[in-house]
Amino acid sequence: MSEADVVAALFDKLQEIGPEPEALPICDKILEQCPADPDVLRCKCVCLVHDNRFEEALTFIDSCGAGAALVFERAYCLYKCKRYEECLKIAKLPEHSANDAFRQLRAQIQYRSGQYAEAATLFEALEASEGDQEPQELKTNSFAAGVHSHDGAGAEAVETESYDCTFNHACHLLAGGRYEEATTQLHSAIAQAEETLIGDGWSAEQVVDECAAIKVQLGYIHQKQHQTEEAMALYQEILKEKPSDVQVVTVAQNNVIALRKHTDLFDSFKKAKSAITDDVEDKLTLEQKRVVQLNHALLLLYMNKTDSSREHLAAYEKRWGCDEHTSLLRSAILWREKKTAKAEEILAEYSKQVTLVQCHCHVVEPVCAAQPHRGCQSDSQPGAATDWRGAPDSCNRNSAVVLPVYRCCWSLICSC
Repeated sequence: MSEADVVAALFDKLQEIGPEPEALPICDKILEQCPADPDVLRCKCVCLVHDNRFEEALTFIDSCGAGAALVFERAYCLYKCKRYEECLKIAKLPEHSANDAFRQLRAQIQYRSGQYAEAATLFEALEASEGDQEPQELKTNSFAAGVHSHDGAGAEAVETESYDCTFNHACHLLAGGRYEEATTQLHSAIAQAEETLIGDGWSAEQVVDECAAIKVQLGYIHQKQHQTEEAMALYQEILKEKPSDVQVVTVAQNNVIALRKHTDLFDSFKKAKSAITDDVEDKLTLEQKRVVQLNHALLLLYMNKTDSSREHLAAYEKRWGCDEHTSLLRSAILWREKKTAKAEEILAEYSKQVTLVQCHCHVVEPVCAAQPHRGCQSDSQPGAATDWRGAPDSCNRNSAVVLPVYRCCWSLICSC
């Protein structure tokens, strides 16, 4: 067989397999003979992307001399490597401003960066453009970003043809404290998911795994209504199934810790520690990261690890700033260390803010996370809300320091 015939056969094989990881050896063999073939270069790059080898794909793009032809692939790999600024520099170039693929990358970066209003605007524009993007996915992402930005526009009239949108609509209702309506919508989302996914050939185990995020949200509603036994039973049931989604696991575990408070501290500490690793943090929304980090500092205090609690609180304040909750925790640390004068000084300052704190007690802040608000789904993901159960009415010299309360999370679905 001649060299040309060998190359032709390799091309036929590549055409048969498509841009999947198993096609990489074939791409390499063809490139030995045709090193500048643009189709094979792009195919190899996409193979690497499909295999989640994004750094390697970037190296390949830089070395193959086809960077101009693979500009979107490069931007996408930068996005997946969390090199957002570099990605945005490419996506915002004038020649890419009207390109829907680059616009979606920009929207997804804004969503992941907590710029929800800007992301919602871009997703809505993409939805209206009727381009190549999946319309239902864009609708889901747009709604998730809108809920996160506290923009309820269109929420009452949302079409609920997909379980993702139904779920996100439930999150909107939940954020407004409309628990009964939210519960109804979440049960509808589960029914829609089961019907859709079973119809698509998913196994029973896969359907249960996909619905775990929705059930976490039901647990959160129980928790918000102080139905602690029901919430705990639901979280434990979900965790027993070992969901594949890191966000679902982290939100459920965080909320279990919040329910336990100062009991089962060692087990809570193991769960909390696993939630602050870089790999896990990357899957959480900004609000979920904040809640988890603050809860970890509080848990350390309950375990009498005051030095560690102070260190984690300092890291929290550096990242998120100070608020009434950090004031309570800092004073509690000082109280444990018998530095009562300093603790009371902080509490005196805090007491001036008590009225404000009480006003904030019942605010629910949507956040994307455990794949609940379904938004960014292609390469985006989702939300979580928070709950402070009360603030001290007053503090005096003879009273014990009131600890801030663990915060619980909920989630949105977004496919970033």
